[in-house]
Amino acid sequence: MGLINTRTLANLNHCESFYYVLSGAFSFSKGNINAKHVPGKDDNTDEKNRLTSELDALMIQEQCLNQPASITGINTKAENKAAPLPFNLSTLQQTCAKQHGYSADDPLKLVQSLYETHKLLTYPRSDCRYLSDEHYAGASKVLTAIAGTAPGLNAAIEGGNPQLKHKAFNGSKITAHHAIIPTEKSGASITLSPKERTVYELVAKSFVALFYPASVRDKTRLEIDCQGRVFVATQSNMTAQGWEVLYRGEIEEERESKQELDLREVSKDTGTNQSLDIDKKKTTPPKYFVESSLLAAMTRAAKFIEDPTLRAALEAKDKDNASESGSIGTEATRAAILKKLANNPLITLSTEKGYKEKVWKTTEQGQEFCALLPKEIVAPDTSALWAQKQQAIRAGESTVEAFVSDLDDYLALRISDVKTNGVPITIKNKISCPKCQVGALVKRKGKHGPFWACNRYPECKSHYPDDNGKPNLEDKNKSTLAISETEFCKQCGKPLIRRPAKKAGVFWWGCSGYPKCTIRFFDQNGKPDRDKGEMR
Repeated sequence: MGLINTRTLANLNHCESFYYVLSGAFSFSKGNINAKHVPGKDDNTDEKNRLTSELDALMIQEQCLNQPASITGINTKAENKAAPLPFNLSTLQQTCAKQHGYSADDPLKLVQSLYETHKLLTYPRSDCRYLSDEHYAGASKVLTAIAGTAPGLNAAIEGGNPQLKHKAFNGSKITAHHAIIPTEKSGASITLSPKERTVYELVAKSFVALFYPASVRDKTRLEIDCQGRVFVATQSNMTAQGWEVLYRGEIEEERESKQELDLREVSKDTGTNQSLDIDKKKTTPPKYFVESSLLAAMTRAAKFIEDPTLRAALEAKDKDNASESGSIGTEATRAAILKKLANNPLITLSTEKGYKEKVWKTTEQGQEFCALLPKEIVAPDTSALWAQKQQAIRAGESTVEAFVSDLDDYLALRISDVKTNGVPITIKNKISCPKCQVGALVKRKGKHGPFWACNRYPECKSHYPDDNGKPNLEDKNKSTLAISETEFCKQCGKPLIRRPAKKAGVFWWGCSGYPKCTIRFFDQNGKPDRDKGEMR
């Protein structure tokens, strides 16, 4: 919740400002080149090295427009990109959220079914993305099984090279479990649900991709000098598709300026600036968390810790796991954590423009709640502190008893603070409890649907049915039973109350001092039947 709240506040408190991008067109002997200005050390810039002064932008425009320019540097490097490592549970959950809108719990259930019921996938609750040499040796059997289960991948299987050995086949990097991959069992005779098939094919395709060569791109960077100002043009040219042929349309390409010519064919030259435009842009806050980015943040939680010592302590926890760095939760618990958070009234999930997945935010009450808590609780700092202490226990420098004692002391301190200072949370549109007049009615989920109850429960046990999102205060819970002025409890002296039984027309008498006094009598002609004695 702390991570979600910090991101929510960053958006709410964002102060909109502007920055300026200068885009120029330069004419050289081989054609025109589009390039963007790179601010210098003397320019007014923000933390992302973006020009923040409109006056500076206008001055650069006046200085360089239609002026001589020269190409001062060209550098082209081949970038080889191997197929992604096979899935662990977190990366599978993230992919399912991005591509199909699944919650974290959905792929967990689906992959569990494919593992336990159908025996088509390996153990799912894994945090590792590596495989062993034995998996490499048995790859042909797995590929045959994939062909039987997902015939749509047959062409992809035939296009691969089983002799290629991807870096994923490295037993030294396997933790408690290896990556999630298909088993050697064919599912040709098994009927899978559409969602089960979707998850199986995601895992299967990631395995098939391991036997494709790397994709290769020529990355070109060209620098232009114009009146002492630097402009840069970039270009990416794919020279070999490799494994990316399996993911056409699924890979996001880098945004680059469109060029009229191939920058790889350009040499140092002199020319002229033809145009120089100023683009005024608004700054934007960091994006809200969605399910996939929240899962990713949980595997890299250490980066949200400001203290470098604590950050290093949390990162050290995952030093033997290349897939995580300072994580919170585990592969087995993250889906449950998010499911619980999604049902928390302090969190909202909503569909918003510009987001493919639902956006996670804290409500005003959630923000107030987080503000009341110590910083070490709403940030991953406590996880780091515990990691330090657990490491000390493993090293023999501390004990479990000392660790638990420290926790007890910390909790006692926080509880004492709450008892002394209270918890000043503001409840908007508060509906006071009609019975105790102290608490407030809050909406709760029951096995028969929503209802409203006093937040002072169990001190106050009043409850009311839900009526289109509001409490129905005309419920039987709003007692209209009269307290007798003539019949009293001989045990405590308080007046008795005549109450209706479940059976129509039947009544009984109870003490108004309930629950401290539990005296009850049968009804006899509108009076307590004392001759018959107390009800048992």
